[in-house]
Amino acid sequence: MKTYTPDKPATFFSGILIAVLVISYLLVSPVYAQLGRATPIWEGIEKSESELVADQELIKKSLEFTKGDATLAAQYAVRTAWERISKGDPDGAIRRLNQAWLIKPDLSDIYWGFAIATHIRGDDLKDVERWFAQVETEIQGSARLSTDYGRVLEERQLPERARPLFEQALALDPNYEQAHIGMIRVAEALGDEELASKHQQIYDGLKQ
Repeated sequence: MKTYTPDKPATFFSGILIAVLVISYLLVSPVYAQLGRATPIWEGIEKSESELVADQELIKKSLEFTKGDATLAAQYAVRTAWERISKGDPDGAIRRLNQAWLIKPDLSDIYWGFAIATHIRGDDLKDVERWFAQVETEIQGSARLSTDYGRVLEERQLPERARPLFEQALALDPNYEQAHIGMIRVAEALGDEELASKHQQIYDGLKQ
């Protein structure tokens, strides 16, 4: 499976605070930190009483560091997850996303991260798409989201399914470079040289 370069908008947080949250996560939840294959939001895992206590301790410590701001605490964890994704470490990313989910389970970026992390890990496409479906209940009209979804399908050798997602992204933002790259790759996979050339020219123009 290819190493995925996420197309997420950059969000900058305090590196010290991120480190503190990650260390807290590892300290209060050693069982989860040592899992060889991370499970998104621990689906299908029945937690022991000590693990449930560790969850609550994590939430408490995270909120203390952000002065009660659950969204901010969860966003810190999500940012570290995207950094893990960029480095090709899906299990590490999923652990951070699990952390974010404990703090604020309704944060849509968590499920976006799960979709990409499970994709690069090589999970079944139906599981990857389930996470995209979850994101789409919260986020509509995002060129970035459509492009990420299209890129996943293209990398899964499904260009005919990826194409409408890239087209959707370009309908939202005609100058979105990553969507044009997606169209070039899809067109080449489908043997449509004219379409590939069209988007290559547009992309080249945007880069000038």
